Amino acid sequence: MNKIVNALISISGANEGILGRCPDNEKTRMAIYGTFILITSISAWVSAYFAFSLITNQKLLLFLFSTLWAVFIFNLDRIMIISFHKSGNLRKDLIALSPRLIVAFVISVSLAKPLELKLFEKEVFLEIQNNISQQTRNIQKHYDIQIQKLDEKIVSINDDLKDKFELKEKYYQEYKCECDGTCGTKIKGSGSECERKKKKYEKFSEEFYIIKKEMAKQIETINSKSKLITQEKNQEINKLQNANHFGFLNQLNALKDINGFNSLAIILLIFLLECAPLLSKVLTPIGPYDLLLQELHNSYSRKKSFHLNKSDQEENTSNQFFSFSESEKKRIQEFEKNQDAKN
Repeated sequence: MNKIVNALISISGANEGILGRCPDNEKTRMAIYGTFILITSISAWVSAYFAFSLITNQKLLLFLFSTLWAVFIFNLDRIMIISFHKSGNLRKDLIALSPRLIVAFVISVSLAKPLELKLFEKEVFLEIQNNISQQTRNIQKHYDIQIQKLDEKIVSINDDLKDKFELKEKYYQEYKCECDGTCGTKIKGSGSECERKKKKYEKFSEEFYIIKKEMAKQIETINSKSKLITQEKNQEINKLQNANHFGFLNQLNALKDINGFNSLAIILLIFLLECAPLLSKVLTPIGPYDLLLQELHNSYSRKKSFHLNKSDQEENTSNQFFSFSESEKKRIQEFEKNQDAKN
């Protein structure tokens, strides 16, 4: 048990020399910090494993990348906890804590998304399938509208051709009726009116067959366009069906469409784990460990300040010496020699 506690204390980044001079409850507090760091690192490893599994199926690479990410999060959390020192002023502590909270939130989002993808894997798969179906319908609708317009043109051409055919038949009936003597002048035989109507019918018949050929070419051209559009539509649909829609970004987009509150809840849960050691440091009273650590830092600052001041004084003395004239320097050196001889 002691080995586990010591390991957690080491993970928390606590100074074991100072901690040895503190009560046991301080060791428990540091072990709790280490536990939070360890839990977050494990979550980071699992999250990274799920994320990288969308990119590669090689177990060795998955283990390596996941471990690197976990180590990165582990050290980042340790740095955030070790570098934060309480000042005793809650407002100042919260201001000093704010950049660390921002970093913690970014880490929480990066850890939460792969976990969400795994937890809602079936829902994400169905959402992507629905998106593919919707895109397929949109493609079909887009090209079907074009094909429908071409079909309407063919119908219009056929209707026009039908009208001209009926007009041709009407001219034929008038011509036959006139020549048979059953209508018009009612003079049977090839009279002038019969010849006129005959020529009218024959002329229109020639025009009709020319128009019919032209319309047949137009229909053939339209059918060719319709076939090309159908081929293009099928190519688009096949391209859509064969594309990889289950990549990491596509899954994230699908997750965004199906998941709102649940996603926020997972992010907040991991954010709470990330911030727990930092918040506990702020909210709990200053303990013996904090006081001893602050005393150590103050002692180091005083020593550093003393050495810097001494160095500045020596430098100033040296500068003053070099600012004397040559005769003054000689007198100073002779004086120092006489003092050394007396001693």
